[in-house]
Amino acid sequence: MKKFAWILVAMLIASTAFGADVLSKNAVGFVKITIPAKQYEALSIPFNDSVDTEGIAWTNTAIAKDAVNGSTVYFWNGETQNWDFGTLTKNNTRTQWAVKVRSRKIKPGEMFLYKPATEQTVTISGEVPEEKTLDVAINAGKIYSAIGNPYPCDIEWTNTPVAEAANNGDTVYFWNVETQNWDFGTLTKNNTRTQWAVKVRSKVLEPGHGVFFKAAGSAEAKAVTFDRPYKWPKPENEAAE
Repeated sequence: MKKFAWILVAMLIASTAFGADVLSKNAVGFVKITIPAKQYEALSIPFNDSVDTEGIAWTNTAIAKDAVNGSTVYFWNGETQNWDFGTLTKNNTRTQWAVKVRSRKIKPGEMFLYKPATEQTVTISGEVPEEKTLDVAINAGKIYSAIGNPYPCDIEWTNTPVAEAANNGDTVYFWNVETQNWDFGTLTKNNTRTQWAVKVRSKVLEPGHGVFFKAAGSAEAKAVTFDRPYKWPKPENEAAE
């Protein structure tokens, strides 16, 4: 069962062609997550930028704007299989993120880590995706992909298209903010059963959060398609369902 864990704060009722219960493409939503001081959290942004189709610029996010001196953000580099990270310098003379992250853009379906210097309730916001489907990139076998749900709703891990398309030996890692470590589990898929490990079987991929996924063996890079879980906001050129 999917649960929407976001709030629409600006909306326009669509034309009567879609009915009064359908919102326009300009619906805006947000998710709030409280992170303890100097603790890591695995985040994602399941929203679009209102102008830039390449993603939301890190420095334009409310997370970055509300950050205090010494807060750090970490973006996964699929090629180097390591983190590109940068810290905020905020004092009487300047407010500036490190060069490595200053121009970074975040797309829906991308996971990153954030560590606030003091406890921070982060606000993840943007335009609710209107696209009927969104692709999430999965790297080739034996390397990690940093992913999240590109739509702003809860979805059980085993119901995600990533889990459904997974192969024997593939592994998913959920960040545990309390232990500050990864809870992970591997898929067993053979002639007798298809089953994820107990630790992740009942996990939920929540809006605003993300996971690591590692394909086993010689699996090729691919794009996994998520379907829009709601009927709004609906583009003007999309027929009513």
